[in-house]
Amino acid sequence: MFGLNYTYSKAMDVESTAERGAHYFTDSVINQWDPGQMYGPGNADLRHQINGYWVAELPFGRGKALGSTVHGAADALISG
Repeated sequence: MFGLNYTYSKAMDVESTAERGAHYFTDSVINQWDPGQMYGPGNADLRHQINGYWVAELPFGRGKALGSTVHGAADALISG
């Protein structure tokens, strides 16, 4: 079993690290009368994100190629 997904997104905000770094790590807006002046991509802006996974059955445990004679707790441990 496998899965793959792709997400395209854009996060915009007024105040992010770039602005705080310019003013000694404060949380103030530089121009109080026009906060939209600093509007731009935010810290959480991750344009392209690709995630993938797969699940495979391993050959361990009772009835499998490796450890076929194991019983009880050992079988639960190695075969899941």
